[in-house]
Amino acid sequence: MGKAEAAPSEHQEQVLVVNWMDITHPSEARFLAAVPNGANKSRASQARFKKEGLRAGYPDLLLDLPRGPYHGMRIEMKRKARSLSKVSDDQYVWKVRLEDQGYYTVMCYGHAEAEAEITQYLNQGPFDVLAYLEMWYGIEPYTRDELVEVLGRIYEQEES
Repeated sequence: MGKAEAAPSEHQEQVLVVNWMDITHPSEARFLAAVPNGANKSRASQARFKKEGLRAGYPDLLLDLPRGPYHGMRIEMKRKARSLSKVSDDQYVWKVRLEDQGYYTVMCYGHAEAEAEITQYLNQGPFDVLAYLEMWYGIEPYTRDELVEVLGRIYEQEES
């Protein structure tokens, strides 16, 4: 058996991640979905999916559960054998686009790396608007009471 045959495929690695989520994080797994970009499709299916909005390079796994200062998590799965995995230009572009919009975006080589990243992401705790404002807008941290007061003033200014 050759080296390429011995290493699990990207599909096999991704299936392991989804199964792991279903078993270890069933509540959070309800928010995990896959994008079939890498699926082998006929030319007719490829054209139909493209018309429906499938975009080259979009990450494989979506975890639409806000944590810490992030809106959600996006995972681009790769084979554990890095020599058999290439990140495309489109994948790099999507990574930067999504990070700029507040998503935690990672390229994971193998299921173990993806599981570690998901665990780290989930351990950040629920979405934190103060951490979000500080991280993305450079706003100094407020206490919750101060934030309510500031947002109230902004709302009053918009109303007048």
